[in-house]
Amino acid sequence: GLVVVAAASWLAADKENAAQGPQWHGVNRDGKSLDRGLRKSWPAGGPKLLWKVANMGQGYSTVSIGGGLIYTTGRKEASNPGNPPSEEGIVDKRPGERLFMMGIDMNGKVKWDKDIGQAFNGNHVYTGSRATPTYDNGDLYLITGLGLPGRYDAKTGDTKGTRDIQTEFKSLNIRWAFTESILIVGDPLIVTPGPDDC
Repeated sequence: GLVVVAAASWLAADKENAAQGPQWHGVNRDGKSLDRGLRKSWPAGGPKLLWKVANMGQGYSTVSIGGGLIYTTGRKEASNPGNPPSEEGIVDKRPGERLFMMGIDMNGKVKWDKDIGQAFNGNHVYTGSRATPTYDNGDLYLITGLGLPGRYDAKTGDTKGTRDIQTEFKSLNIRWAFTESILIVGDPLIVTPGPDDC
C-alpha cells in the first residue's frame, strides 16, 4: 500500500508554509520546490526518518499539503482494514472496492480517513486511486477514476458536493479511467471530460 514518509528537512519547511504543495507536482505543477537552502547532498543513510504512515490503501495518488495537513487517496475495503495485504506484483488483486481520502498532520497522526465512494476497479492492472487531492482555501477537490469530481472539507474530509461528468457531458471513461488532478485557476475548476462536443 501507500506509505508516507517524513524527513526532517521536508517537514521543517512545510511547517512554516503549509501551502508548498497544494496540488499535484507542487505550487506551479512543475515538480519544483519553492524552498531555498535545501541540501545539495545527503548522508549515506539518507535523512533522519521522523515518522511514517502505512495502511493507506492502493493506488497512484501522491500527496498534497495545505491548511496544516497532508492529503492522499487509496483503494481499500469498505471496512477500512488496518493491515491490507501488500504482496508485490499483484496490486490489482488486492481487496478493496472503495476510494478513501485521508488527512495527516505534520507529526504523522491521521486526523481523518474517509470513504468517499467507489474506487476504480476496472479490468486493468493499474486499479485504485487515480489522482492527488487539490487544496484550495480550506477545501479539497478530487476527481475519482469513475469521473466524479468532488469538493471536501480539508479539516474533516466531509463531502460538500459531487458531480458526475460522465452523465453531464456524455463522456466515456477510458481504459485507465479518469486520471487527472483538478486544476484551479481563480474560481474555475478545470477537468477534462473528453467528449467531442466539450
